[in-house]
Amino acid sequence: MCGPPAYGPAVATVDCPKCGAPVSFDVSTTLVRCEYCKSQVFIDRRGATLTYIYPFLVVADQAQGIFRRWASGSRMAKDLETAPVRQFAPLYFPVYFLRRRFGPEEKVFIEPAKATTLPGLHGLKVPPGDMKVFDADFPVGGARMVPPEIGLDQYLGAMPGEPIEQALVYLPLYQVDYDYGGRTYSAVVEGSTGEVFASDYPRRRSGAYVTVGALGLLGSAGGWALVFLYPGLALLGIAAVIGVAAAIGAVGYRVATEH
Repeated sequence: MCGPPAYGPAVATVDCPKCGAPVSFDVSTTLVRCEYCKSQVFIDRRGATLTYIYPFLVVADQAQGIFRRWASGSRMAKDLETAPVRQFAPLYFPVYFLRRRFGPEEKVFIEPAKATTLPGLHGLKVPPGDMKVFDADFPVGGARMVPPEIGLDQYLGAMPGEPIEQALVYLPLYQVDYDYGGRTYSAVVEGSTGEVFASDYPRRRSGAYVTVGALGLLGSAGGWALVFLYPGLALLGIAAVIGVAAAIGAVGYRVATEH
């Protein structure tokens, strides 16, 4: 008795948008390499387009320094810049590059082509420099290539303006995972501009600063009240204001170094 027929994956063919050679692909695939010119071809139901990529303009050592400077900012928790880094990894993240026309003007939208918990990817902008065709000549080094998973149709229905150009583009990023206070946090350093994205990070505690400020305001108000309401005690009031200012400076320094 013969068993049921075996069916392989459905295969289709398109012309490579760079060299014109036929490119065969599984219909469930969105990204395929042309066997002739070695270009990455992005395929959706509207046809085939070239895949583009931006180079890393910020090298790894620079990106690490950028992250440490960001971590030492005034909003960050004390000693965050010394937090142990669990992972510092270069990667290429897929986004949709959508150029739209609004009357005489044009605007470019960048939308992620993969669901991710990495922060800031909805706020990415067009990097400086020119997009390069993603082919075998482009050096990706050791950067991980993240595959696209979200279909372009998910964005086109709500996209304003008249379409001019749309393509899959890989953007260079550094993923930074670091530990602090018993938790692991993530940040992203954009590999072209050096901009840091982080939606959740350890913040410096502000309660102590508010308390110092409130006490300083009350002390200063009391000192100036002596100056204006009791002229005979003007010297005492001025001395009180100076004393309060000195105390605020000392306490503020202590708060800053302990928090």
